[in-house]
Amino acid sequence: MAVVGLSVGALAAPAAHASLFGPPTITTSISDINNSIQVLNVAGTHFAPGGQVTVQVYDSSYHLVSSRTVTASSVTCGPLVCFGGGAFSTGFEYFATLPHPHGTVHVIAGDLTTGRWSNWSNATFPSYW
Repeated sequence: MAVVGLSVGALAAPAAHASLFGPPTITTSISDINNSIQVLNVAGTHFAPGGQVTVQVYDSSYHLVSSRTVTASSVTCGPLVCFGGGAFSTGFEYFATLPHPHGTVHVIAGDLTTGRWSNWSNATFPSYW
């Protein structure tokens, strides 16, 4: 009976246990929609399931260029175990006709539930842009 109580307690607060799955981690890539639109893709894992994540984009001199808040995926629970949660994916669109970052950008994401920050991930816009 005590083992079941401990398991239920752990499943009741998945956000508090996000650190059990490793540090928050992000990856970045650039998608070329056409010669006038570039998308900076950011994907993250190991964030608090269902929690808010702030994603920040900095230029090559580490000046803040863009920021947004996204929601990490929620946990799906069955009768005995929970699965997944804590991931997100977002894209920042930049248009050639508007001010936009050039060269390499630096991206980081903060988990607003746990207060933990991800790794820095870099992406480089094409030189022709």
